[in-house]
Amino acid sequence: MADTESKELETKSSTGGGQEEDKREALDKQASPESTEEISAAAGQEEAGKKSTMSTGEYLLITLAVLLIVIVIGGGMFIWARYGTIDGEQEATLDRAQRPLYQLNPFFVPLKAQAGVEKFLRVTISLELSGEGSSQVVVKQMEQIRGTLLQTLLSAVPKDIEYPHGKKALMDRMRTSVNHFLGKDLVQGIRFTNAVLL
Repeated sequence: MADTESKELETKSSTGGGQEEDKREALDKQASPESTEEISAAAGQEEAGKKSTMSTGEYLLITLAVLLIVIVIGGGMFIWARYGTIDGEQEATLDRAQRPLYQLNPFFVPLKAQAGVEKFLRVTISLELSGEGSSQVVVKQMEQIRGTLLQTLLSAVPKDIEYPHGKKALMDRMRTSVNHFLGKDLVQGIRFTNAVLL
């Protein structure tokens, strides 16, 4: 009898134990998909955080690289423009600076009327001469040179003085007329100083 009771208890405990194990397995199965999803979601957030950190870092790196390139190119262009080789225009400026100048007394000239408005020009003219010997010729012929320049100025209109291209054209005409009178190219250029329209 005692044997029978112990067998029944063993059977109950084994059956009860089996039921408990079954319950645990069922709970594990139910809990495992949720925990797996939670784990994968957490991992996804960590990866997204890493990716966003990397993309921000890469963005900063690219921005700094572009900025560095722009600074290097800008600095190079500045140095080249400031200290580059002498081009034709700079050579001409240096050549003009070395030429002797002969300054004339100021002119006060009425210009041709434009749109019924009369204007006067007060200007000081300097002659750029080809060499030292040419100043002697200019001094000897000064009255005739002034007359030639005055005739050219009397044919000018206000816009010849107001705009740079008009002023340059007028100075070229004056240089040509003086050289034609002298019969030689002694005057290499004309300079206006203190040109004022009244």
